[in-house]
Amino acid sequence: MSVLQRDRNVTVLRPAGRFNRRLGGLALVYGAVGAVVLALVLLVPSLVAWTADSRSSVSWLDAMSVAGDGWVLAHHGSLRAPAGSVTHVVTFAPLIFTALALWCARAGAKALLREVEHEGRDAGRWWHPVALFIGGYLIAGLLLALLGATGTATPRFLTVVPGAIVVAAAGFGWALRAEPDAPAYAVCADWWERVPDGVRRGVRPACEAALALFAVATLVLVLLVATHTSRIGQVNGLLGPGAVGTVILALAQLASVPNMIVLITGWTSGASVHLGTATVSSGAVHTGLLPSIPVLGAIPDPGAFPVYLRVVPLVVVLAGGYAGARAAGALSTLSGLRTKLTAAASAAGLLTVGMSLLAWIAGAHVSGAPLARAQVGLVVLPLFALEFVVGALVAAAALHYIRVRRSHV
Repeated sequence: MSVLQRDRNVTVLRPAGRFNRRLGGLALVYGAVGAVVLALVLLVPSLVAWTADSRSSVSWLDAMSVAGDGWVLAHHGSLRAPAGSVTHVVTFAPLIFTALALWCARAGAKALLREVEHEGRDAGRWWHPVALFIGGYLIAGLLLALLGATGTATPRFLTVVPGAIVVAAAGFGWALRAEPDAPAYAVCADWWERVPDGVRRGVRPACEAALALFAVATLVLVLLVATHTSRIGQVNGLLGPGAVGTVILALAQLASVPNMIVLITGWTSGASVHLGTATVSSGAVHTGLLPSIPVLGAIPDPGAFPVYLRVVPLVVVLAGGYAGARAAGALSTLSGLRTKLTAAASAAGLLTVGMSLLAWIAGAHVSGAPLARAQVGLVVLPLFALEFVVGALVAAAALHYIRVRRSHV
């Protein structure tokens, strides 16, 4: 872009006391659009299945309500599902839907930020577009929850609010990273600079260590499925879902793959994973009844695991060591041991909080139905904390002394 072209795009700052109504309206609209796009993505397979399956006995409105229910679950909301005279509360957030919601919010925020640049930047009112974007996203989400209420299940509206606000804010922040000229970017950058340096240095190593753990968990899942394909096929055959139902069931299981990966990551810490009334601990599979989901046929037979699997928690320790070494390695050789240990501990702390939060979100639970649950035990939090911190501190201390010794050679 030439200097003359840049001059044409220069916008005039409005007085700090004025509110740009057009920009405020656009923020509401783009926030609502970001929410609705996810519902449309969820609506398509629901209507296709309703149209293609000759055995379907529900109305088109019930088929459409699936999109609203899916939107609620994607934002970690919960549903009331009647079963005879009993009403169950369903809590399950497919992480792939949550990630898609985040992407949709980001797309809406990017479009809004382009309008902000074109319309004019008001440094004194930087928060107006942000607040109205989040408000538009939330309002649209509550309306979509009303759509879900037209079906059999009824969303619990208050449970939608926190997740919708977090997703909209995170999507806006994600889009803001690519717009350094936006007024909100400067404010957020100033806030970020106030965060302790050790914490800031620990974010990237923590994310890299988490990705390494997810890679290990993915490998475990692939091996389990590959070695139990016949059993998975038998369970699917017993369900008899038909051609269309088989496709929908396969897509639903694929959508839950990220949740399975997170649950397996929790298991690598030594925590137990509860599936129905069965339990998969660090040392054995304990007998119990499982939900009628074909992919759960990949769970090993009841009994003790081989002895060498008892060292699986070392994978988590190594991940903590990697995060600690990366955080400490970013500091100079002259930095003191205490500074490096602080940076490593910060990375381990961020990793513990992030992985524990994901383990909580990835779980599924239906109240009053012991068979319908898939959760990691609460002990995962202290286990993650212990293993990550030990690995990070040992790795940071070892790296420090190696560097000091080399500097004196």
